[in-house]
Amino acid sequence: MQTTTSRREIIELATALTATKNINKQRKIFETLSVKYWDQVSKFKPADETLYLQVCPMTGAVWTSDSKEIKNPYYPKNMLTCGEVKASL
Repeated sequence: MQTTTSRREIIELATALTATKNINKQRKIFETLSVKYWDQVSKFKPADETLYLQVCPMTGAVWTSDSKEIKNPYYPKNMLTCGEVKASL
């Protein structure tokens, strides 16, 4: 039941992310989506793929990436490479 609920939450967050044009709302939704996604993906190791949980030290916000290279989605213009890998799978 937990996996079904989490899957539904992830779908709802992805839908909400695409439905809003407000960048600040998108960032908040994206962070929540990243946390929920990481919680699920950590239970099922992706085949032939390494995923990285990355964090913005300025805000503490996290995101999931398929690249070890930092591309900060929260501050792309000012601090695109600001961040660090917090965990990997």
